[in-house]
Amino acid sequence: MVYLFWATVSGPLFTQGWQQSPAVGLGFVGVFYATMIGVSEVLVIVFAALRGASPIVTRAMMFLAAGLMAALAIVQVVQGLDGLGVWR
Repeated sequence: MVYLFWATVSGPLFTQGWQQSPAVGLGFVGVFYATMIGVSEVLVIVFAALRGASPIVTRAMMFLAAGLMAALAIVQVVQGLDGLGVWR
């Protein structure tokens, strides 16, 4: 998934930044990876803390995550169909 993101979004942004100044392009890459690593560390800490949670809490978190993913999927489909002009 990261390769698709770099090929479609980050690659062109990096190229634009590099054309302005190599420091801007490298700064973009540095901030991107620092954010990815930081978010991953936070997720590891949160899930390690919740390892001993009761089954009720675990089930609630599972349903919350599934609901958020379903909502995001619906938003993405609607935006995609709108971009294709289906609603016009």
